[in-house]
Amino acid sequence: MFNSLNTIASLISINPPKAEEAVERLGDIFRHALSASDKEFVILREELDFIDSYLEIEKARFGDKLKVSRDISPEILDTPIPNLILQPLIENSIKHGSAENGEVRMEINGYIDGNSVKVEIKDEGKGMPEEIRRGVYTNGTGLRNVNERLKKIYGDDYGLEIRGNSPRGTIAIVTIPKEKK
Repeated sequence: MFNSLNTIASLISINPPKAEEAVERLGDIFRHALSASDKEFVILREELDFIDSYLEIEKARFGDKLKVSRDISPEILDTPIPNLILQPLIENSIKHGSAENGEVRMEINGYIDGNSVKVEIKDEGKGMPEEIRRGVYTNGTGLRNVNERLKKIYGDDYGLEIRGNSPRGTIAIVTIPKEKK
C-alpha cells in the first residue's frame, strides 16, 4: 500500500490523469479489503479482480517495464480461495523479479492438477538461491504466512511451493484442493 501511495504522489505533478486513475484503483483495493475482511474465503475470480487493481497501480509505477500475462482455466474461477492469499506473491514477484534491464515479466497461471487447483506466479528475474528458497518457509514474513495459512486451512498436502523458473526467475505455486474441505 505504501508503494502505491508513493506512486500516486509522484504521478500527481507529472501525470495527473494517471494519478487519478491510480487513486481509483487504490479505492478498488480498499473496497475489496474492507468487504472481504470478514470473509475467510472469496472465489478466485474476485481475488484475481483484486490483483488486477493492484497491478494497475504497479503499472502506473513501472510503465512498460511491467509485463503481465495471465492464463487461468475458466473451470477454476469459482473456486473458493483464502482471501488476500495471492497479493503477497504478486508483490514479491514485482519486488524481486526484475531483470537486469529493470523489466518485470510475470505470468499468472491457474489450472486443475488431479484433485488440486494450482495458481502459479512466475517471474523471469535473477531468481532465488536454493538456500534462501528453502528458508522462505521458516524465515521472513509474507511467504511463510501464506504457506502456514494454507497448511492450517487445508492440511500438509497443500500450501505454497517456491521453485526456480527456467532459465531464470522464480515460481510461487499455491496448491489447494479442488473442493474446500
